[in-house]
Amino acid sequence: MRKVPVVFSIDRNVVVPFMVCVTSLLEHARPDTFYELFVLCDGEKLGEELRNEARRAELASENCSLAFVDVGGAFAEAYEIRGITVATYYRLLMPDLFPAYERMIYADVDMIFRSDLADLYEQACAGGELVAGVREWNDFLHDETTDRDKEYLRSIGCGVESYVNGGFLVMNLGAMRREGIVARFLEHADRQYLYQDQDIINVVCRGRIELLPMRWNYTYTLYRWAHTGPAAYIKACSREIDEAEWRGTVHYTGPKPWKEFCPRYDCWWACYRHSAAFDAEFCFRAQETVCRTQDEARKVPRPSKWKRLRRRVCRAFGYKKSYWE
Repeated sequence: MRKVPVVFSIDRNVVVPFMVCVTSLLEHARPDTFYELFVLCDGEKLGEELRNEARRAELASENCSLAFVDVGGAFAEAYEIRGITVATYYRLLMPDLFPAYERMIYADVDMIFRSDLADLYEQACAGGELVAGVREWNDFLHDETTDRDKEYLRSIGCGVESYVNGGFLVMNLGAMRREGIVARFLEHADRQYLYQDQDIINVVCRGRIELLPMRWNYTYTLYRWAHTGPAAYIKACSREIDEAEWRGTVHYTGPKPWKEFCPRYDCWWACYRHSAAFDAEFCFRAQETVCRTQDEARKVPRPSKWKRLRRRVCRAFGYKKSYWE
């Protein structure tokens, strides 16, 4: 069996997305792949009941194991922004938490996997890189948001050409331990970075980052630009885009499908329906909310009092419709 260790960070708000994410991972595993799953959490805050609930995720396959790693109150004072909690910082401790592993994969729980990870795990960071990940920005992309982000990256000493999204990483833990990287991570933990630990990883590992094809972390940004970006970008990245569309890991950066309607909403719900987390009532309520939202969007707003008065007056005097519309 080819053992692949994968680490997640969770709190009590993302137990269901975690279970759905693991379901997608196990459903696309090859017969000879065995996933060693580890969950970083604050055990006291998560609680035994939710831990037991999350453990049901491993029932989908015999080719996996699941263990919880309690990091206690680590990063309790870390900077939080955009509703992203301190759980995201837990991965910075991985080199010290897993001394028996030379490499591990870290993944966010807001993902749907559509391919096996064994080949990637065995090949990434072969050149001594500290991390391997997928970048979101490139020189083809220019709009107000991306230009602002690029300026921010330059302000923290990172370049567009090598800055990677932190939601899916292969981490070279052995090299990190030998070079004392965790201590350098912790030096940055209280700084007010816009993208929190993702910025920390990119700043500390700058110059030692391997770039992966976009299919390993097909974020909303990459998905949007694949369909609305400049023609030069789509042409240059056409092979990567085709591969990502076919079997890429869907990463729900931005809107979350279990909360609202969003692009690729169907991929998450299809997996949810046959996960251990499935609840018919929750599923119904979510779909009903989407339908209600769409119905509201289709409704024509009622005209203002002034417009209704003008309409009555114009009709009374026989004016054409164009006068009062």
